[in-house]
Amino acid sequence: MNKRNIFVVLLVIAITMVAMQLYAFANNGKSTRSDAYQGKNVTRWQSSGDGASAWVETGTGFYSVYVSRVSPKSTRSDAYAGTRVYIDSYDWDTGEYGFASYVIPDKDFVLDKNLDTAKLHTAVAEGRIDVEWSATGAISKSRSKSMYQSDHMKWMWQDSGSWRQAAATGTILGKRFDATWGHLFTNRSMSMSIGNLY
Repeated sequence: MNKRNIFVVLLVIAITMVAMQLYAFANNGKSTRSDAYQGKNVTRWQSSGDGASAWVETGTGFYSVYVSRVSPKSTRSDAYAGTRVYIDSYDWDTGEYGFASYVIPDKDFVLDKNLDTAKLHTAVAEGRIDVEWSATGAISKSRSKSMYQSDHMKWMWQDSGSWRQAAATGTILGKRFDATWGHLFTNRSMSMSIGNLY
């Protein structure tokens, strides 16, 4: 698998992860509004997320860093809100895979609203993570919708986002890298349910 194919795979994984994080939050969220629709309860949720990722090739494998932040409008639990950093690695020769995740202060990750630049400067138990991104491509947009309906309820989900390819430089737990593959992204999601699941 060449570099571009690996980057595309990692990009899809990153977007999927933040979408899953937003979905998990939404299903643990408190409604921003509840009212009645034809005698049935109506509940709405909304949340937003943004983040960045970088992929680094080494002589014997690769490692990557992925940071995401979910900013809920309302919540009954903050378990899915906040900023998280994920680091994974793989060695082609040994087949060894490593993974770590960290919850960091929101202020340690700054993303430009136009997806031009991003900065991640934070300290974790194993050391420091210092990465900066600069956009290298045009902004791409995506949008998706889904709906589920049964005899008792109707559930609708809408997701939209923007992402931009970027070059990243920095240090991940003592490993220095320059001009590697990366991307910046934002994501917004909304859902609404009418009635009850059962």
